Amino acid sequence: MTTVGLCLVEMTAGLQTLLVATVLPRAVRDIGGIQLYGLVFSGYMLAGIVSIPASGAEADRHGPARPLFRYSSYFLVGTVMAALAPSMPLLVVARLIQGYGGGAMYSLAYGVVPRVYPAHLRPKMLSLLSGVWVVTGLLGPPFGALLASTVGWRWAMAVAIPTLLLGYGVLAARIRHIPPENASRRQGLSAAVMLMAGSAILLAGLSTGGWGWVAALVGLAVAMPAVNQLIPAAMRRGLYGNALVLSFSLNMSFFTIDSFLPLMLTSVRGTSLATAGAAVTAAAISWFPGSLWQQRVAGRLSVRRQALISCAALLAASVTVAAAIVGVPLWLVFLGAITEGLAMGVAFNIVLLMAMEPSDYHGVAMLMSTRFLVGRLGLVLGTGLAGVSVAAGSRGGAASTAGIAGAMGIGIAGAVVALVAAWRMARTANP
Repeated sequence: MTTVGLCLVEMTAGLQTLLVATVLPRAVRDIGGIQLYGLVFSGYMLAGIVSIPASGAEADRHGPARPLFRYSSYFLVGTVMAALAPSMPLLVVARLIQGYGGGAMYSLAYGVVPRVYPAHLRPKMLSLLSGVWVVTGLLGPPFGALLASTVGWRWAMAVAIPTLLLGYGVLAARIRHIPPENASRRQGLSAAVMLMAGSAILLAGLSTGGWGWVAALVGLAVAMPAVNQLIPAAMRRGLYGNALVLSFSLNMSFFTIDSFLPLMLTSVRGTSLATAGAAVTAAAISWFPGSLWQQRVAGRLSVRRQALISCAALLAASVTVAAAIVGVPLWLVFLGAITEGLAMGVAFNIVLLMAMEPSDYHGVAMLMSTRFLVGRLGLVLGTGLAGVSVAAGSRGGAASTAGIAGAMGIGIAGAVVALVAAWRMARTANP
């Protein structure tokens, strides 16, 4: 039953990600606020920056059951508010609350894996969780597009509520007896808040133009000391340090392009919402075959080659998807989206398995939360900068081709950084 609960939590995360990306263009047509488009994604991730490190340390000290209940409750409240939001600013607020709970909830669920399953079963468990994205990817975007086109986008925003309640109910009953590890130092809330505030000020400064660069520098000055406090020096060195850079850049690339792909296809290419949702589905369902491939070759192919192959494929796929803006055939865009998912299925597993290795200084929940924190920073920076590009290029409330092209360029830049990180990781990985 633990496996069932983890799969339901994974499905909840997948639904909120894929459905929001699919139906948000329709929501903008209803309530306006194209200038805040990127904040719907980056705001969700910013809030998780506060909750992820604190929840990981708390789970190591007290066990995962108590923090899972609290953060699941925040996610539920935020989801209800998002479905009822009458304006884009209030939708952003709802996503902040949802992200505060959702980020910690997702990290805590993955932190359960190394506490429950032996090492030889962990790759299979990660493949199974990736397989949940096949179901979510197949059903989520088309169902969301159908709801948005019939009863309304608000119903699509609320679809994750039943899976959340069921997943928590099943999982909570199975993990309440997991003992604490007492390995992690207490994470100060002030550092996490500083990191969130600094990131928000940085993005706000970049979006205002003019003297906004001063605010951006202030945000950077606030955020960097918090990063140093939340990510201990021991985690920033060697193989695990390179894996954190890889986690940052993978999330920056994949989720930025995936989040803005429906907007590009509907605004620039004039496709239907259903077609745009199908492209998101293609990327989501191909994640699972990539994860299966990684599981099968884990003992035969070195980490170096797995990382290099997957990151090179991600870069090529990102360029292909972004080329939709210059008129490449849609079948080629779909092929690029599929390749993106395959590459992420491999690379995502590599980073997660590294975070599950035991440490003399930190419990596995803390290691896992650090990995998700860094990944979330990449997603925040990617979607936030992409949102700045879309807002700067918007004309008369509609997204421009130039603004969307800038958003795609940010996703490609993340893939370049991922490839460099994979190459550096090869120097410290075992052959």
